[in-house]
Amino acid sequence: MGLLDSVISAAASTLLKDNSDLQNKLSGMISQFFDQVGGLPGLVQKFQANGLSKLIASWVGQEDNLPITEDQLHQVIGTDLIKNLAEKSGVDAELFDTLLAKGLPKLVNALTPEGQTPEQVTHIDQDKIQELIGKIFS
Repeated sequence: MGLLDSVISAAASTLLKDNSDLQNKLSGMISQFFDQVGGLPGLVQKFQANGLSKLIASWVGQEDNLPITEDQLHQVIGTDLIKNLAEKSGVDAELFDTLLAKGLPKLVNALTPEGQTPEQVTHIDQDKIQELIGKIFS
């Protein structure tokens, strides 16, 4: 883990630790986000449609997660949706981009422990996401 990753992880941990309101907000927004993109299958399709199949496959698969840039996130997910999520969370947009770029690969990986995208899962429970956020940023 590089210095920047350490700083980001520390910032995320500080923001989320003992802050159940923020954890609740973030997990609710992420759950809504997955609903909007069609769950994990929809997210995978968005990455494939934007030429990032190898990247999302690394998150779903059991190999090391490839990193994603903030620009790639905006390309796949859309700037408006990301800005909306940042505003609703009350987190600075730039920090939110960075946290999303660091956290989304880990979240997708945690949601696909068998290395496969469960095609029937289009909704991910907010409680499950909150549990995973706690593990990812602890």
